[in-house]
Amino acid sequence: MDVGESEVTSPDDGDELITVLLYGPDGQEAEPIEAEIEVIAPSNRRILDASTGHLPQDVCDDLNGFDGVVAHRVLFAGDGSMAGWLLWVPNDPIAHAADHNDDGDFPTEVTVLQTWARAAGCDYVLLDPDGDRIHGLHHWEW
Repeated sequence: MDVGESEVTSPDDGDELITVLLYGPDGQEAEPIEAEIEVIAPSNRRILDASTGHLPQDVCDDLNGFDGVVAHRVLFAGDGSMAGWLLWVPNDPIAHAADHNDDGDFPTEVTVLQTWARAAGCDYVLLDPDGDRIHGLHHWEW
């Protein structure tokens, strides 16, 4: 080990106590330092890849224009000729739709797609013109 380098070891028993070994200028191991830390793992999200045709064209064209729908436009071709959406899936899509349907325009098709995605354990839907056609979900040809 070079001067100032360290090693971090964590116990195998799931304890959150770690040991940090520091090495001094002469390369000799210094006194170990023990500390408790909170281990935070990064979140991993599942995304359902689906065809834009699982929504009617008028809904898909203005997806982020509906109250309560969180969607971001995605361009699949540099010229913008192939565009889709990254659609957020709430934990309870039916309750979420009811909460955002005061004016009656929350698209039922979005709720159905989000419910299917949530049942599959997905947090987002990537709506792609070349995306997968999901058996059991309606598909519009447009």
